[in-house]
Amino acid sequence: MKGTIIILTLVLLFNFAPKPKESSGIELFQETDLNTRLENKKVVFETSIDSLWNHLVYVTGGCLTGGEYVDKRGFGGEGCVMSNSKDWDNFFNQDEKEITTFLIEKISDDTIKTKIHTCPFFGAIEGEVAVYSLQKIYDINWFDFDEFKEYKNRETESSIENRQAWLQGILKDEKKREILVNCWIKKASG
Repeated sequence: MKGTIIILTLVLLFNFAPKPKESSGIELFQETDLNTRLENKKVVFETSIDSLWNHLVYVTGGCLTGGEYVDKRGFGGEGCVMSNSKDWDNFFNQDEKEITTFLIEKISDDTIKTKIHTCPFFGAIEGEVAVYSLQKIYDINWFDFDEFKEYKNRETESSIENRQAWLQGILKDEKKREILVNCWIKKASG
């Protein structure tokens, strides 16, 4: 008997409760879409450089499509993840001094593979991605520094003897890596 009364009460409340205003659905979508976009922007702005970097490099990944170098057209190219991604734009729109310090600290001898692919060769290591990021910020390639000019016109001999492999070799050599770090520090302060 109690169950019947409860069910009857719920049915009456549901049937006679004021109905929501009819909507075409457009207003609701626009409001929801706006709220979602605002929430997403809030998350991006509250994300630390380190967290954003880890997400881009180790979770999202992508391909540089050979656009990791600066040439007469600038940095990047069609399809280059660093040039054609809102997430990378958010990363590069951080304070230049902070991002530079962060990236210089990432130049290391690590061999940790990222989810960034460097066409047409192989996956990039973290220090390498940091160098490519600095290239984008300062509009200069690592081999344009006087200390590394020997690599600028060196011929690529194979898929394992190319600029990417040379950079990885530099990053693994403590003395050469220190020279490269000092080049970036000098460039950033000048």
